Amino acid sequence: MKTGKAKLFRGYDQNSNLSIFVDKDITMLSKDLVIKSIDTLPQEFTIDELIEQHDVNDEIKLFQIIRDDEPLENYTFKKLTECVDTLSWLMPFRNGGYFKGEKNPPPEEVKDRFFEETCARDGRRNFVLSPNQRINIDLGKLNRLFKKKRFGIQSAGQLGTAFKPSGDIRACILKSGIMIAQTPPDTKEEIKDSVFEIYRSIMVDGLDLPHDILPDIN
Repeated sequence: MKTGKAKLFRGYDQNSNLSIFVDKDITMLSKDLVIKSIDTLPQEFTIDELIEQHDVNDEIKLFQIIRDDEPLENYTFKKLTECVDTLSWLMPFRNGGYFKGEKNPPPEEVKDRFFEETCARDGRRNFVLSPNQRINIDLGKLNRLFKKKRFGIQSAGQLGTAFKPSGDIRACILKSGIMIAQTPPDTKEEIKDSVFEIYRSIMVDGLDLPHDILPDIN
């Protein structure tokens, strides 16, 4: 029995010693991993700290980190918009050449869209037709034309007139010549042609404007 107990205790001591060695190895490994993880932290963490601290040395370090690295530059500008003291960074970035024209992409040309179609929530189709030229419609003449054509005027103001050219189409023409029309949820192509014909009859036939101001709907 004594021998058995001795063996049992010796086994316990060996297990204890083994666990101590294992614990030491795990501790050393954990420390090593922590040190390595600190050394390999993403640059974003450093950028966050530099932005918040902000002194002259931080400016130099920040520009060294983000130089010629577009993703980090974009991240930095995003963080600057969230920074408490954003304005204090404007001059350093200006002096660093980040606001120069050649540093930024050229503006993209915006193409004019003179005819657009959208869909309302209830399925109705919305059409927006714009003249190809800048015009200024005589709204008094426009309203007289609507009465002559028997278009029901729903409201008239200083900027435009809302009217019903037919039972299922509602529209509004602005002083600038833009017409916005709403039709039932009809998927037939003819409804678009009907809206265009209403616009043409008003602008060209009724107001004597040149035909070339009409948008291309094709």
